[in-house]
Amino acid sequence: GELEHKTPKKWYLRTSRKNFVQQITQIERRQSRICKIRSTLNRERNNPSTGMRDIDEPSDIDPLVCYHIGKTQNNPVHIPSFLQANAWDPSLKGFLPMLKNHLLFRIQKILCVAPNLEVPGYTTGACLIFFQGDRIYQHAMIRFNYTTYDIRRVQDIVNPGTSHCNVMLLSGEATIQSPSTKALHPSLNVPPHPYIYAKVLGIYHVNVIYTGPG
Repeated sequence: GELEHKTPKKWYLRTSRKNFVQQITQIERRQSRICKIRSTLNRERNNPSTGMRDIDEPSDIDPLVCYHIGKTQNNPVHIPSFLQANAWDPSLKGFLPMLKNHLLFRIQKILCVAPNLEVPGYTTGACLIFFQGDRIYQHAMIRFNYTTYDIRRVQDIVNPGTSHCNVMLLSGEATIQSPSTKALHPSLNVPPHPYIYAKVLGIYHVNVIYTGPG
């Protein structure tokens, strides 16, 4: 209609009036690209899983570091509210005690402290690990540095909001876990396959208070 005639007229005013057909075509292409970029930004803004950005994540990180997660705290997740909202999800059964025991095992491994297994009911982590603000912080991606077969250092990215969300691990890693998790998943002690395949659902960091020895 009339609106379609007004658009080229506006574009014509932005040309040099010489070879204006080619210039109008270039303007139209630029407008199309801008519309696509605006549409993508709006879609990401409305979708937390893909719109999230870690603004403090460097493009180049220390190649000697195994992995890197951003340090921003722009996307907090309140743990009690999260568990209450997803109480129906069977995959979250025992989530909190297993998370605390996992963190306890990792912290004690760093501190070279022998795991304390004397408290029954898998309550050791609950006694020694506390989350600051009862929050974990979500991130868009995690970066991994590794050495290729031809001895080159390269980097890979895992992003749960994209197709780069599937990972493969050596099944031997399954035995490196807290004893309480082994008790919950005894079958992992005898890997039936050399690799473990998984889909990464989320990436988080947490600030904890450790009250144990070490």
